[in-house]
Amino acid sequence: GKTKMRAIVDDTFQSGISVVNASPTNKSNLYSNLVIEKVIVKNWAQYGINIYGDLARGISIRNSKILSNGIAHDRLSVGAGIVVTRGPGKVRIEGNTITGNKGSGIFQSSAGLDSDDFTVSGNDIADNGGDGIQFTEEAHYGATATSRTYNVAIFGNKLLRNRTNGIRVGTFDNVGR
Repeated sequence: GKTKMRAIVDDTFQSGISVVNASPTNKSNLYSNLVIEKVIVKNWAQYGINIYGDLARGISIRNSKILSNGIAHDRLSVGAGIVVTRGPGKVRIEGNTITGNKGSGIFQSSAGLDSDDFTVSGNDIADNGGDGIQFTEEAHYGATATSRTYNVAIFGNKLLRNRTNGIRVGTFDNVGR
């Protein structure tokens, strides 16, 4: 847990659940195709749940509690509840409670590889230190002029008292599309 460590630069580690599935390291090129359901993920230094890579596809995160991740006064700690980056797709985030994380409740960026087919629905997202839900394409998150995120559905979520926006979606520095 976060009380016994400091965050490290490689933020794909130090997560409660980390799904890293990317080519060319996965020689079989098989998609993840997994369900994360009815778990409590709490007090990790970086992310509650981390989904990373172009083969991290077919993933459902549902009916779970993602709470209090990130170290408040550690500048290397990002602390999002759920982070989804670097080309994943067909990701469903449904019916979760995502509360009290240092950064955004849910953060997604293509991070340089096209990402597609996201559904974020029926979640209670409150009291996070960033946006409730953030889908963004920006250079400092690894987006490029040719990378994009598409086919996104966000509906039926309850968003309360997040520090910045309830929902923030778009390209903000004219890099991604």
